[in-house]
Amino acid sequence: MFGFNIKKLPNFRLLYLLIAILVLLVVYPFFINNGNLSLIPLILMDLVIPFIAVYIAADHKANLFVATALAVPLVILSWLTFFDPSQILMILQYIFGIIFYAFSTYLVLHQIIKKDVITFDIIVGSIAAYLMIGLTWTSIYALIAMLVPDSFKFSVEFAQTSLDQIDFIYYSFVTLTNLGYGDIVPTSHYTRAFSIIESVAGVMFTAIVVGRVIGLYVAEKGHSIFQEVLNK
Repeated sequence: MFGFNIKKLPNFRLLYLLIAILVLLVVYPFFINNGNLSLIPLILMDLVIPFIAVYIAADHKANLFVATALAVPLVILSWLTFFDPSQILMILQYIFGIIFYAFSTYLVLHQIIKKDVITFDIIVGSIAAYLMIGLTWTSIYALIAMLVPDSFKFSVEFAQTSLDQIDFIYYSFVTLTNLGYGDIVPTSHYTRAFSIIESVAGVMFTAIVVGRVIGLYVAEKGHSIFQEVLNK
């Protein structure tokens, strides 16, 4: 209908990843203010997403080794913090989370960049990579807030005085998409610096991905027209 050549997907790994992230973002708010139950979506995220990331990396031994080396400690730390949410364990969890999600974003981007035609992988993978960037920065903000108190504040009066994990997720995606509601404000140099970087990353990612999709579409469309001329 639109002239796209959506080829048959050889596997659904990127689709599984996208579904897992979307389920997390949709389900997590319903667990807020339920004690340890609020950690369940995060633990599932640190179980399911690492498993899928390792699955994605299975095509290359080096990537598989790195993904596994990062995923296993993250899974263990997630379970440990569920039973003992001490500061040192949470700091380690955030550090491994940052590295893992950054590497997983690279894996997804590698999967879609190597495509030379518009495929379902490119569409699904682009969305998944964009969401992975937001989750990477979520762990960064949570780590900074733990190490540097008062790194964030609410711009209006709320009954809540400290930020929960859902607040970091919310702030990260608001910054990534450059919505800038202003209800949560970065107050330290560290949070302001990373907010700027994430905002720029969101703009650059959108521009690059959209540009690549348009470029592939134009190239594919031109090739189709050329073939039609030759066949006449």
